[in-house]
Amino acid sequence: MTPEEYDRAFDEALGFIHIEGAVSAPHRARLDAARREPRPWEARIPLDALRRQTFPKLVFRGDWSPAFSQVAAVIADSIGAELVTIPGSHGVQHRAGFNERVVQLWAAALED
Repeated sequence: MTPEEYDRAFDEALGFIHIEGAVSAPHRARLDAARREPRPWEARIPLDALRRQTFPKLVFRGDWSPAFSQVAAVIADSIGAELVTIPGSHGVQHRAGFNERVVQLWAAALED
């Protein structure tokens, strides 16, 4: 599977509308790197170790996918984290509200 084929398959699997077009060399390199990463279902999240940590934790999610929202909710519940929903799809770290919420967490952690 080429990086471009992977990009199309990834978009379709997540329900995105795939837009065909020319891919720059740097973008192709990023797609190729993503193509070789472990699949999400292969991830081994150390839930027990994270749950034992006493620092405040956040789990962010978008509001576009009920399936991903549920995964985020289970992870947050499993590790004792606050679940934060940022409107929109993937890439919530680039959306309004993300940085502000992280700064609030850090400020609260400093007060403890």
